[in-house]
Amino acid sequence: QAMASLGEPSAILHAGGCGGVLLAGHSHCGKSTLCAALMGRGLPYHCDDSAVLDREFRVAPMPFRVMLRPGSWPLIEDRFPAFRDAPVYRRWGTDVRLLTPVHATGPASITALVFIAHQAGSQTQLAELSVLDSLLELERSGFWVEHTPESIQCFLAWLARIQRYSLRYAELAEAEAVIGKLAANAPPALA
Repeated sequence: QAMASLGEPSAILHAGGCGGVLLAGHSHCGKSTLCAALMGRGLPYHCDDSAVLDREFRVAPMPFRVMLRPGSWPLIEDRFPAFRDAPVYRRWGTDVRLLTPVHATGPASITALVFIAHQAGSQTQLAELSVLDSLLELERSGFWVEHTPESIQCFLAWLARIQRYSLRYAELAEAEAVIGKLAANAPPALA
């Protein structure tokens, strides 16, 4: 129903969205955990795992719960105490708990696209990406754009207008701070 309310989407990205920032990346890179943490900080939550963009390249709020794996549970329980009592489900061969998000109302403009990678022991590093590098990252993480020359041109123009970064981090709080600045349209510190 959420997708139908948009009409035909312009693009779908394998990404989560909070505060007008899309967090993209391959499966198990930390998108859902970071989205949940940002939501705990009060940023408006739009989606987890699939970001559906309308004709104006705004992300639609999706009504799905955030699926979190066991490694994320201790980090999220501090922010959402009721999450401790959330039932455990088995999905795709792993245990998960579902966090009910506080949804944003209406579609949100995107200010930044950030390809994230949680890597234990690494230093937090934010690096600006070119449009081409962003397309290559999207190819690796997964995305769909309407297959017409006009739609592809519009998508590329949108991608050129927004901020594009890669973010490698080990500490969730540091990643939250970086994304928080991007959501507030503050200039990030680049590594």
